[in-house]
Amino acid sequence: MHMAVLIPYIYQQLLWGLDSYLPKGLFMRLLSSLQFVSFVALSVQQNVNNYVQSESPIAKAGLLANIGPSGSKASGAASGIVIASPSTTNPDYLFTWVRDSSLVRRLVATFINY
Repeated sequence: MHMAVLIPYIYQQLLWGLDSYLPKGLFMRLLSSLQFVSFVALSVQQNVNNYVQSESPIAKAGLLANIGPSGSKASGAASGIVIASPSTTNPDYLFTWVRDSSLVRRLVATFINY
């Protein structure tokens, strides 16, 4: 269960009966702690969502740049070849890997709409 869903569920369960088993001060401190944890979990989720949203276009551009022949970092590669590393100097590491190429192809076919 996702943290943003789990915390309110736990909070609700506490309200439905745990208060009768705990001293009032402890129960209130526990509720206060759960509210803080819930707030932090939602804040973290928002930060992750914002990061993914802002980085997605950058990642897409970088991925497509390594696919030849029109990718800006894949010069000299045949059409459709996925370059694992476009470096030709320091270090000279211009390679393509079947595994990486397969994953890139799957990603492009699944998530990227032209």
